[in-house]
Order: sequence, then structure tokens, then C-alpha cells
Amino acid sequence: MGRKVRVNLYLDEDVVKLAKEIGLNISKYCENALKIAIKKLKELNIKEELIYQDNLSKSSELNNCSGSSWCGARDLNPGNRLGRPAS
Repeated sequence: MGRKVRVNLYLDEDVVKLAKEIGLNISKYCENALKIAIKKLKELNIKEELIYQDNLSKSSELNNCSGSSWCGARDLNPGNRLGRPAS
């Protein structure tokens, strides 16, 4: 692990008192809690990114009208569409 740095935390006085009474190492406990929180947030971010990418690919599949092929989507061109008989 990296080198330790000094930080200031503002905690409820009663909480600190109780933690010391039961022998908790506040610094180590806070460090471990932060590691767990960071891991969970990273996992959540990865899941959200995967969901976003999945939705993006589904969206692009629905709107995959490229080139000169007719995909059935309505356009603003008043002329005949490719693949459709003239009226």
C-alpha cells in the first residue's frame, strides 16, 4: 500500500469516545470503510456503464439505416423511397 498521509476528520465526540472505549483503531476502521465504499462505487459505475453501452447498442440497432438501403423509417424526402413502388 502507499504511504500514509495525515487527514483531519470531524466526528461526533460520543462516537469517538465509544470507539476508544471498545478499542477500535479509528484510522484503520475509516481506511477500511473507505476501501469498501470505493470498491462498491467502482462496481456500480461499471454496471451503469455496461447498462449504458447495452442501451446504446440496442438504440443503434433500431436506427441502423445506413447507406442506400431502405430501412422502413419515415423520412422527409417527398420522392419515391428505395424499395417502395411508385404511387
